Amino acid sequence: MSGFYADISGSRGLASRQGTTQSGISSHARGWNIGACVFCYADDGNDDVVRVSITGGSSGGPSRTIFEGGRVPEMSLADMVYRALDSAGAIQEGVICTTPEQLEEIIGFTGYR
Repeated sequence: MSGFYADISGSRGLASRQGTTQSGISSHARGWNIGACVFCYADDGNDDVVRVSITGGSSGGPSRTIFEGGRVPEMSLADMVYRALDSAGAIQEGVICTTPEQLEEIIGFTGYR
């Protein structure tokens, strides 16, 4: 029985795939220099988990996981952006910002709280 489903669309229309709790399911949407990889799988307790990574696209390069978990994170958009930037090593005092609140001030967005 399928535990995971994926849909993708492009110039040739829609395609769907299925994965089991044993196989999981993965996708990699990419351009030449950047991409996003999503992998859905069942953990040891048979709970669904999603891992989202930013990749170097078709040209290779580094890949970095920006989220892995079994629940939608209860955080603001600024918190999610801050965590992604921090995991990429872009958060340094005086370089971009040091807190999610400073990021909200910089981008002028305080929604989703």
